[in-house]
Amino acid sequence: MNEEYIPAIITASVAFLAAVIAQFISYFLSEKRSRRNEYFDKYERFVAPYVNEVLIFYKTETNYDHLSDVITDLDINNLVMNINENKKYSNTRLLECFFEIEENKYFSDYRGDTENRLLVKMLFWYLDYSNNIMKKLPQGKGINMTLQIREHQKLFGIWYMLMELDVPYSKAIDFMRLDFYFKSFLSDRVNLKALRKMMLISPDKKTKDYIGFFLWMISNVEVEMNKNSMEQYERTVFFELEQRFLNSLERINYLENKKR
Repeated sequence: MNEEYIPAIITASVAFLAAVIAQFISYFLSEKRSRRNEYFDKYERFVAPYVNEVLIFYKTETNYDHLSDVITDLDINNLVMNINENKKYSNTRLLECFFEIEENKYFSDYRGDTENRLLVKMLFWYLDYSNNIMKKLPQGKGINMTLQIREHQKLFGIWYMLMELDVPYSKAIDFMRLDFYFKSFLSDRVNLKALRKMMLISPDKKTKDYIGFFLWMISNVEVEMNKNSMEQYERTVFFELEQRFLNSLERINYLENKKR
């Protein structure tokens, strides 16, 4: 090759490489803007209109002195209807929840509290979705609303697991009204990733794993209880639930040993 062509070839190669890199960067930035716009669109249409009411529903439904403090209850049926009408912005987990809620309308509820249990489950996954969208927005990760969503998602998860263990809705509410005793425990010892996994445990393992979780949780809460003066009602709620789970665990172990 004639040496006089080498600088021209190098220049052309560098120019080509620069054009490729520029094209790649342009594509990358375009995709990033596109995803950001998609997340913002989902936030505007599916998160912002409803997430406040989901948090308010928890706060009013589980208020410690509900009769005195809560002026009016949130219309949860209307909220669920509105969220359902915009489910095209949701994900597969939420679509599954919407289907379960709709399907439940056509069958007798022999187990009891199925409608409330499915509602709480759906709101857990709605907050999970909202949390994921908020994290992807500019400066959305550390703002107070995102922290509120994460905290309440954990509380909805606890609420659902109680009802999945066939704790009656009224008893589950009694327990959740005492959430000020275990909020710090949930914050320090339970992460959302682990809680999501627990929500997805297969039915054959769910009961024993959930009972184990609550016994662990209550044993830690009792340490806080002993540091503070408590109403007898509060101690009774924790004690009765603990005894319920211990009896259930004993029955499960007995049946498992009987099969061997």
